[in-house]
Amino acid sequence: MHQPGAATSAQQSRPVRIYIGVVIAAGLTALVWAAVDGWRVVVHGPETFWVLSAFLIAGEFLNIGIPREHEVDEITVSTTFTFALLIVFGTGPAVIMQVIASIAADVADRKTPWKMAFNAGQYALSVGAAGIVYFALGGTHFVTAGSLLPYLAAALVFYLLNTVLTDIGIGLSIDESLPRYLMVGLRQQVFESPTLLALAPVVVAASEVTLWLVPLAAVPALAVWWGTKLAMVNNQLVGELQESLARMTELNRMKDDFVAVVPFGAKDDVVVLNCGDPFAVGRGSV
Repeated sequence: MHQPGAATSAQQSRPVRIYIGVVIAAGLTALVWAAVDGWRVVVHGPETFWVLSAFLIAGEFLNIGIPREHEVDEITVSTTFTFALLIVFGTGPAVIMQVIASIAADVADRKTPWKMAFNAGQYALSVGAAGIVYFALGGTHFVTAGSLLPYLAAALVFYLLNTVLTDIGIGLSIDESLPRYLMVGLRQQVFESPTLLALAPVVVAASEVTLWLVPLAAVPALAVWWGTKLAMVNNQLVGELQESLARMTELNRMKDDFVAVVPFGAKDDVVVLNCGDPFAVGRGSV
């Protein structure tokens, strides 16, 4: 999921405020529908429901901030368990638990109320639409060959909505070209989201055998999170190295410009700074 920018809702332009309000209102409607459809499962859920829900909530707290232009994308591993809940228990319970997890993580991160409401709203819409597609196309509450195509369609719907709903708001707030900004967001998410979505049927199959296999099935999702985190650290180190090389190049250029304007007879008294070796300082000819 993406994290909106630092500006408050009141500081946003009128079109952005309208868009945020529409998403929140639509998400609230989806949540009410989900509560009507799934409250019994949440209240009287079996052990499998609560185990998957626990992993969902924990996964929402495992997020990685990925800088992208003016904003920060957040990658979490909760998607795997949201879709596992959706398959086994239906759309309503999955929407309810995903919204609870989103709000809990946002409270822990001390996000503003409008960000919490927007994130919860776009999650409710994304998961709700994915669930409708899955069961409308003949998806079942078990992992079968016949449910593969409905699941792929539902995963695609979630991937598109989860990215597009947030990126439209961000693109409007920074006055960015929406088609270009959306394409950048979709390309960036294509490496993480499909992998996490593909693991949900594995978690479901493991839970059908024994709940003790669910933690083992969760290991690949954690590997995706850890690998993405390491990649971000490596990218940061590469960026710092490039900045250092750029500064060194600029210092060498300034030294050459300075030497070029020094009178020829005075060059023997110039203090030489070797920018390639910050410890090499001496007096002599250039």
